[in-house]
Amino acid sequence: MKISHILSVDFRRTVNRMIWSSLGLMTVGLIGTTALQAQSVIATYDISTANATTSATVTPTTASGVTAASLSASGVSVGSNLGGTYLWRVWGATTSLDPTKFMSWSVTPTAGNQIDFTGANATFALAFDWDSPAGLHGAETWELHGSTDNFAASNIPLGSPMSLGTALQQVQQSIPLGALATQTGTVTFRLYGYNDTKQSASADSAGLANRGAPLTGTGANLLINGTVSAVVPEPSSYAAVFGALAFGFVLITRRLRKA
Repeated sequence: MKISHILSVDFRRTVNRMIWSSLGLMTVGLIGTTALQAQSVIATYDISTANATTSATVTPTTASGVTAASLSASGVSVGSNLGGTYLWRVWGATTSLDPTKFMSWSVTPTAGNQIDFTGANATFALAFDWDSPAGLHGAETWELHGSTDNFAASNIPLGSPMSLGTALQQVQQSIPLGALATQTGTVTFRLYGYNDTKQSASADSAGLANRGAPLTGTGANLLINGTVSAVVPEPSSYAAVFGALAFGFVLITRRLRKA
């Protein structure tokens, strides 16, 4: 047997191994990128260290692959000076939300990543800081909404209205985020408060809380859950690569046969 023939046979075998190894690695990669990780906390806002009168924002900590904007408030007045709370006043007296009055935050997957909100939730505790002796005031009803385009065209309600009925009571909430599905861009959340019948800029605060006395009940930090993973390429991308490899395999095989 000629040495050239032996070399060509070995070369063909080597090429075949390389092609099939490449296909195998790509298949494993596809399976790996589509496999979901367990739901986990992707952004934490520490309300236990907050105070609306001394800091208008709460800076979050985030999981790997995610960035998040600070918690902020819009359209409302500064609330009571009560550590471990994020309270605001003058939420709006109507029984439906005022679109200009809300607390807001956002999460963004870093380049090449995505966030799957399927089965995920947002958890936090709502509270009154009741400053007057008659009646409950300060945003008794709340709604959490989300948007994938800063509310330019969509306004996704994430949960039924949440009503509070006890002053100085921390009430835990868990709101499903599944309506957001999987996102590769920024998702902005707005927590609207309304039904504030007193409308006082000097009394009756309401908002988020995670502290001890004088508040009763169990407070909680604001937590956003989700699954962070690498962006899965479109099936057409894999089809194109597989096709190119197959074409290269046929071309090389034909040339080797002619050698």
